[in-house]
Amino acid sequence: MKNLRKILAVILAVLTLAGATAAAASAGNVIDTLNGVPAYSSGVNCAEYVHRYYSQVFGVTVYNLLKNQTPCAIEKGCQLREISRNDARVGDIVYQDTTPGHWAIVKHADGGTLTLIEQNFSGKPDRQAPDGVKVFRLYKNGADANNGRDVEALERAVFSPRLARTMYSDLAAAFPNDDEALFQHWLANGQREGRVESYFFDPAWYLSQNPDVCKAVGWGNWKGAADHFFNNGFWEGRQGSPLISVIWYENRYSDIKNAFGGDLLSVARHIMTYGVPREWRQTSSQFCVSAYKNNYADLQNAFRNDAESYLIHYEMFGKNEGRRST
Repeated sequence: MKNLRKILAVILAVLTLAGATAAAASAGNVIDTLNGVPAYSSGVNCAEYVHRYYSQVFGVTVYNLLKNQTPCAIEKGCQLREISRNDARVGDIVYQDTTPGHWAIVKHADGGTLTLIEQNFSGKPDRQAPDGVKVFRLYKNGADANNGRDVEALERAVFSPRLARTMYSDLAAAFPNDDEALFQHWLANGQREGRVESYFFDPAWYLSQNPDVCKAVGWGNWKGAADHFFNNGFWEGRQGSPLISVIWYENRYSDIKNAFGGDLLSVARHIMTYGVPREWRQTSSQFCVSAYKNNYADLQNAFRNDAESYLIHYEMFGKNEGRRST
């Protein structure tokens, strides 16, 4: 009887996911998005978003999203385990014991402060989880399967307003002082236009180095290339530009590996805040900022000890001039 109930629950979960996902196409307005999965204002319930998010991001079918229940996964070797809210990160499942029960996904996590993405809950987006919620994390074959992908945090960490304004005079004229407006323009327009506004990502280079991605999105689809890199490629360890490889950087420096232990977002932040501007570290097998400086007296005279200027020069001129960068 127990197995029969489980089988029925699985069948119901699959049918619910298929029906609710189809309904999402005609649901209300998009109120929030996490890792490319939109949440809607009406027409679909809270559990539908959790179903759809885990299906699209993790390839896992979740069921048992009922009041005071532990969520389960259909796939063999997959398990959802309750964890401390202080250990939560982006993508974990949150349960709030309301009437009826309410399910959500962690959008941002800062210690025990959790910002949620959710459907069918009154109030504004970016609600913080109240006290008493339960948090569940996906494990596959006993290993933690949630790498906590926070795409917006990644894009903010690697975006360079200085590079954007130096590369593109129209952006410098339109956004002379407003870094946030410049960042939003990059998300809405710059990525689609193929602009290089991050040392971590050059869309043409990325597609040329990743033929599987190029085949999937099409050459010249710069927005498709950006979506792949920020949603998947970066977290898979793919290199987005010749200037920086996060995996190479982590493996090159034992102190970085010991400090961050596979947390690629933190490695990227270290590169931007310390690795290049303060410590002049080599950031890929193709580029070393200190070597690029030492190789050329004209650059030393022009830029002195301004590390970022050397990256900008290489991006704008050096690579096309064939200058040595290691």
